[in-house]
Amino acid sequence: MDRRTFLFNASALGLSSACTTAPEFNSVNEPYCRPSALVVANVLAWDGETFVEDAEIIVSEGRIEGLTRAGRSHRPRGARVIDGSGATLLPGLIDTHTHFFDLGAALPVDSVRQAAERAFPATGPATLASGVTTARVHFFDSEFGPALARAAEANCLAAPRLKLGGPALLGGAATLNARSVRGVASVEDAIAKVRQSRATGATWLSLMEVQKFSG
Repeated sequence: MDRRTFLFNASALGLSSACTTAPEFNSVNEPYCRPSALVVANVLAWDGETFVEDAEIIVSEGRIEGLTRAGRSHRPRGARVIDGSGATLLPGLIDTHTHFFDLGAALPVDSVRQAAERAFPATGPATLASGVTTARVHFFDSEFGPALARAAEANCLAAPRLKLGGPALLGGAATLNARSVRGVASVEDAIAKVRQSRATGATWLSLMEVQKFSG
């Protein structure tokens, strides 16, 4: 049987359209969306172990609240209902290596803000459209990356959830201080820069030429 497929998270199902004010890329206090509850009904759903026929999924504030058979759930008042008859609902894909700000050599940019403004409105929705609902982002900057991640987490952007990688750390290049790669002068310097990246929202880092961290 030819079935449609939902690759699921709240943004992928359109909750991001409920956001009334687009977050600014240079703000750390973006307006968070508060979407209405959502019900996806009459789907064939994979619950992690088996397929559930005639399933009904309830989403509240961007989070799955429950999965039951149709007619057995308690729908929240005012919930938006999507009839998924003939569709299969699966967990979203995870892309472990993405670069949301890369525009290619033909589209040079002068700043991180310009890269964000040009690229992210295209790369975010395109990634969702491909079925990816969580993206592990390499070499994100510490200025706009965390703001975008928070907006995506709150369904304010048509974008997957973002797991941010801070600027990579490169041994043997003590004076390097680029947006996406920072040099390391010593092991102590590396530890300090890891802590700095963590404080600005990075969840992981790339370490390069580690054997040169000590000098």
